[in-house]
Amino acid sequence: MSVLPLVAIIGRANVGKSTLFNRLVQKRKAIVNNTPGVTRDRMYGQSDWLGHSFTVVDTGGVDVEGVNDIGCRAGSPGTR
Repeated sequence: MSVLPLVAIIGRANVGKSTLFNRLVQKRKAIVNNTPGVTRDRMYGQSDWLGHSFTVVDTGGVDVEGVNDIGCRAGSPGTR
């Protein structure tokens, strides 16, 4: 049995990650709402794109406020 490739949908809150996930799995599996923060748990599904099967993961939004260009939290040790 082979393991399918894993594709994670990651991005800012409320940009359409769950909508994309639902389109890929061709089901209304993830809750879609205009309110940021609705997706809290990861949701897994199977998809096929141009003959390539893979597992897709819907994730909650990433909060990037306070993160500088190199990905360090502003004010954390070592960034001052």
